[in-house]
Amino acid sequence: MLKFLSFGSGSSGNCYLLESSEESILIDAGVGYRKVKKYFSEYGVNQEKISAIFLTHDHTDHISAVSGLAIYLKIPVFATEIVHQRINTNFRIHKKLPKNLVKPIQKLQPVKIGAFTVEAFDVPHDSADCCGYTITYNDKRFVLITDCGKITEEVSSRALEADYLVLESNYDPQMLETGPYPLHLRRRIACSTGHLSNSETAEFLRDNSFANLRQLFLCHLSENNNTHELVDSAVSQALQDKNVPYHILDRRKVNGFFELD
Repeated sequence: MLKFLSFGSGSSGNCYLLESSEESILIDAGVGYRKVKKYFSEYGVNQEKISAIFLTHDHTDHISAVSGLAIYLKIPVFATEIVHQRINTNFRIHKKLPKNLVKPIQKLQPVKIGAFTVEAFDVPHDSADCCGYTITYNDKRFVLITDCGKITEEVSSRALEADYLVLESNYDPQMLETGPYPLHLRRRIACSTGHLSNSETAEFLRDNSFANLRQLFLCHLSENNNTHELVDSAVSQALQDKNVPYHILDRRKVNGFFELD
């Protein structure tokens, strides 16, 4: 059985755990190192089973604790070559990754981690090299898509093949437009290399048939431009004719373990 846990999902930090009976992997490492260690203990995470960290991109809310966690757990970090380069030059990352833990990957080139097969794919975002992941375990596909400016053909095809889908629903357009952010930042968020709005995510969910989808997780909600209630309203309407259970991940709280049967 697969289990999924979110240690935090939003601009304050992102980190997820996918666990099987054999091993576990972390996706992103943007929640504080000491917090994650505490959460391991509080939620009974078997740290010896954690085999790798996979990074979606180089923004600080996804990588700030990567060196500390990788060194503490003695596990490799998988990311594209460009993301590894940016980690190495990021002044906010005070402790750099040891070379033996740096594992470059290429998009569309699967990586085997025990019983997991992990494949990165392109996601449009204003980072150095953003990717989503399709993670196959036995005959089940877990797909994670965060920090995504628009639903491309590649993003759509990956989402539609998922048994379990983590998908961004970052902002409410009206809250963004009337909120405190300056114009240049509002434009950055709403552009095709920014983030998915509630309405864009809901439209995608409404207009497509998800033949395999068993559970949906909405992630990376904006702290200033979104609420759980707005996401719930948009997604519930989009899924009203579909029998798909969904969960809205908290920005700063742990959610899980979710059992992915």
